[in-house]
Amino acid sequence: MEPWEAYKVKPAGGFRPIDNSLQPFDKISHTSHVEQALNIVLDGAIKPGLVFDKSHLNTSRILVGWLSPNHWFKGYRYGNIKFDFDFQSLISGKNFYWVEVIEDYSPHACRILITDQDRSSLLKKYDPTLRDGPWFYDLTTNRHFFNGNFCLEFMFEDSLTLDLMSGFGFVDHHDNFCFLHRLKPHLCDQKGATGPTGGAKFLMKAAAREIDLFPIKKFLLDANGKYKTDILLAIQKISRQHKISSKYGGPIDIINPGSEALARAVLNAIVNKNMNEANLLADLFDDQDSLLCNIGHVIQATLEVGSISDVISELY
Repeated sequence: MEPWEAYKVKPAGGFRPIDNSLQPFDKISHTSHVEQALNIVLDGAIKPGLVFDKSHLNTSRILVGWLSPNHWFKGYRYGNIKFDFDFQSLISGKNFYWVEVIEDYSPHACRILITDQDRSSLLKKYDPTLRDGPWFYDLTTNRHFFNGNFCLEFMFEDSLTLDLMSGFGFVDHHDNFCFLHRLKPHLCDQKGATGPTGGAKFLMKAAAREIDLFPIKKFLLDANGKYKTDILLAIQKISRQHKISSKYGGPIDIINPGSEALARAVLNAIVNKNMNEANLLADLFDDQDSLLCNIGHVIQATLEVGSISDVISELY
């Protein structure tokens, strides 16, 4: 018996639409915390790294990037920011190898290496068409399935450039678990954050640091050229989640030459959790309209797409 057979998808004929053990999928995702997601955007790629947990690969020096088809309704332990990829296009011409099952995780994590390299001296080849493991490829229908009762982790021995992306969005962070802080999850400042809250932090940090979001820009709008719901909800949270208690009355009005620079400084203070500094900076504006309109301009300039009026209206 192969080690992956204990985790195989539902046998033929036993599938019910609500059965997690035979879930169809056509995309896989990489989810990360805000700072790591911004670095991915800056690099223009998900770069592979060393494996540090109890994996068989932690002494091999093989570098991998992580993607998965799983959707976690109770929240993702990997962060709030999700990069989606079309699965079939990523695996074309690749070799597949069974790596292991990590039983310390709940649910168990089944890992498969996808690579251009010949790793047969180190790992067993995995054939997804045999239907005897957690990933099954049905040749007759050209569809992929996985056993959703477990965590299926694909390890790519390659950089995944963002021009290969098929989608981008924000998801909830798990309330209790965090990938970055496994032993001390309370240290994670995004633990339990909803998708819009994590998205707000992503947008504020990007705006404060003037990060070019070009690699993800085409995923921010819907077919009608309007901001997607993910983006609108994140913009709402910028002002609603991070309330500024300012007295205002300062010399900076809505069209002052330094108004956008000041708004960017306010956002920077908020993402650095220095609300006292944020309030002092906001006091330099003459009123709330000047503050929110300039924050809107800074956010829209970072997004580089969509309507400024839509951004500002979501801030109120």
